[in-house]
Amino acid sequence: MQRILYLEDNSVDADLVGREIKKHWPNVELKTVNHIAKAKQLILSKTYFDCALFDLKLPDGNGMDLLSELRAEKCDLPIIILTGTGSEEIATTALKAGANDYIPKKAGYHKIVPEQIEFTVNQAPTNRQDLSVLYVEHHKSDADLTYRHFKKHAPYIHLTRVSSGEAALELLPKEKDHSCKYDVLLLDYRLPGLNALGLSKIIRLERKISIAIVIVTGQGDENTAVEALKIGVDDYIIKHDNYLLRLPSVLTSAYRHKELERQHKILNQSETKYRLLADYAADWEYWINPKGEYIYNSPVCEKISGYPPEAFEKNKDLLAEITFPEYQEMVKKHFSQGIKEIHKPIEFKILTKEGKEKWISHFCQAVYDNDNNYAGMRGVNRDITERKRAEQIQQVILNISNATQKADDLAETMQIIQKELGLLMDTQNFFVALYDDETDQIHLPYYQDEKDNIVDFPAGKTLTGLVIKRGKSILIDNKKALELEEEEKIERIGFDAAIWLGVPLKIKGKVTGAFVVQSYTDPNAYDEKDKEILEIVSHQISISIERKQEEEKLMAALEAAKESDRIKTAFLANMSHELRTPLNAIIGFSDLIDEDTKPMESVDFAKLINRSGKNLLAIVDEIFEMTLVEQDQIDLTMSKMPVQLFIDDIYQTILIRQKNLGIKSIIIDKEIRGIDLNTECKADFNKLKQVFLNLLGNALKFTHEGFIRFGVFLSEDANDLVFFVEDSGIGIPKELHQSIFDRFKIADESLTRQYGGIGAGLFISKKLVTLMGGEIWVESEEGKGSTFYFKIPHKK
Repeated sequence: MQRILYLEDNSVDADLVGREIKKHWPNVELKTVNHIAKAKQLILSKTYFDCALFDLKLPDGNGMDLLSELRAEKCDLPIIILTGTGSEEIATTALKAGANDYIPKKAGYHKIVPEQIEFTVNQAPTNRQDLSVLYVEHHKSDADLTYRHFKKHAPYIHLTRVSSGEAALELLPKEKDHSCKYDVLLLDYRLPGLNALGLSKIIRLERKISIAIVIVTGQGDENTAVEALKIGVDDYIIKHDNYLLRLPSVLTSAYRHKELERQHKILNQSETKYRLLADYAADWEYWINPKGEYIYNSPVCEKISGYPPEAFEKNKDLLAEITFPEYQEMVKKHFSQGIKEIHKPIEFKILTKEGKEKWISHFCQAVYDNDNNYAGMRGVNRDITERKRAEQIQQVILNISNATQKADDLAETMQIIQKELGLLMDTQNFFVALYDDETDQIHLPYYQDEKDNIVDFPAGKTLTGLVIKRGKSILIDNKKALELEEEEKIERIGFDAAIWLGVPLKIKGKVTGAFVVQSYTDPNAYDEKDKEILEIVSHQISISIERKQEEEKLMAALEAAKESDRIKTAFLANMSHELRTPLNAIIGFSDLIDEDTKPMESVDFAKLINRSGKNLLAIVDEIFEMTLVEQDQIDLTMSKMPVQLFIDDIYQTILIRQKNLGIKSIIIDKEIRGIDLNTECKADFNKLKQVFLNLLGNALKFTHEGFIRFGVFLSEDANDLVFFVEDSGIGIPKELHQSIFDRFKIADESLTRQYGGIGAGLFISKKLVTLMGGEIWVESEEGKGSTFYFKIPHKK
């Protein structure tokens, strides 16, 4: 985490630089002060900072003076000087005084401040008093004198001695970009083997090492000195009397000179970066005379508005004319109001010459001449389109978040999201895709498109599938999509779009789907900025979708619980009715039998009691069977039997039941299709017969007249035996075709009073068929009869 001290009295500059620093380091500890005294107090109180920024002109002094004072106090804090005067003289003065870097305060300078801080902290050396010197001297006596002198008079200079140029090269970096642990190279001119000039050539021309070089020689040859300086030697000192007294200052000066060169190089690089930024970041400045005519417009006006400066000089009302209608009155009033009011800033939207919408922040002040006469107004128009866009994005995110509370279901939530995003981009054609990784299928819970109408499709290599599987956004035009399709890298579904943009939807870090917009006509409908916007809002879209889905699941669960409770209540009421009917008959007719009862009446009563007892036993058996089925306690006893023999057995049984019930208005028939006498079936025939009789019993119960037809046939692939029971009875509403197989479910609960039954037969039948590896279903229309089918696996 960075800790930075910022000495600045201009609140605008402080705000701009502060924002840029916090954008670069979100967790930065930035201390901004506006007086030298406060900054000095913080630094000298040993408060730790990684770097300090000093403005030059301050209310209580000059930042340069504070810099010099801190360096005199041996403070090595990295310091960068900021000033509105970008002269080389001030830059050199600042660097000589001990500044680590220098930034001129020109338009857009705040954008390079974090980079300069980072570079200064990581790379720029502090002004050190201690110097590390590589000393190349082959005469031991001269070396001893130098050592003793430095020990006494310059203890801050630390010598490392070698006796030859070759030995020195071994200790120096091989390339210019490698770090060097020595600050200065001190060479005796006459060395054995490689002399001082040869060594300097290798260092400067071959290895290009930026180290200060000082040569010491016993002869004052002017040609030698000139040659040395041409090579790049920083200084040259002759071994005259008392030369050792000058040597420490020469070494220090050479080091400082080399450091100053390096700082100038960095400064020039910073200036180059600044100029590139300034061309794009500068504001549109202008000057209007008392007549309201433009007498100056900075060239930046063309970058912002699309119109050159001359256009505004020719037409003084041009700014108002390109302003959006809803803001024109405000702009005209601003320029026509009194001098005291014009300093109030305004914001408005313009339409550029290229047809783009831009937001402008306008500020101006009255200007007076030396005699205090009004000379017009000067002002600044700043392009704040990106800021407004960011504000709009935040509002859209907030509205999407609130959509979950406002919307009744997921579809309405998506409609709100479509409307809100439509404020930022074209959302005429868009859809939300949810991914099932088990089936590799994509489901579209919401789809708005002028051409396609797709609900589900395999993910495969589709663009939507790639967005989801890679977890990365895709922005692609039709030309690129065709190329990828020809290379078989993607598969396209539906109509070809001129441009397609999809971003992943993530919930708790996992990609669960994608959000897609597309245009069929405009290949420039979306760009990288639109992709960034969708990526920003996609998280909130994911949250809103998840929240609404959870709400719908909870509502469905609540409705299911209510329905289950209602069904159980109806079942208990029905059970009470069903049990009471045979019990009343048993108790009632039992009470009628006594010694005075006639023999024939006693026989009739006994038959009624017997029949009611059987009905009661059947109800108890059905409840018991349902309990076993629910607890998965049914065991199958598998065996083989000819299918026709089984159907004949069912036929005889149902005819006997029809006769016992006294039903004569219904014709019962059997039908066997495509099955010969030798076709066998492997199943639990008791359970299979139970299913058949349940279905046939229902057919007898709910058919007043007409027919009942049942039988069996082979499925088209001959892998299943399909049994069926068809009747001409009252039929079943289509919406109940699935639920009638649920526990306790009866198609019409009011019918239980008329027809009897507890609603467990179809539930048990479905469980038994499923247990044997098959399935059961119904085809029916209310008032037109029903056909129940169930199939079980069959192999020849």
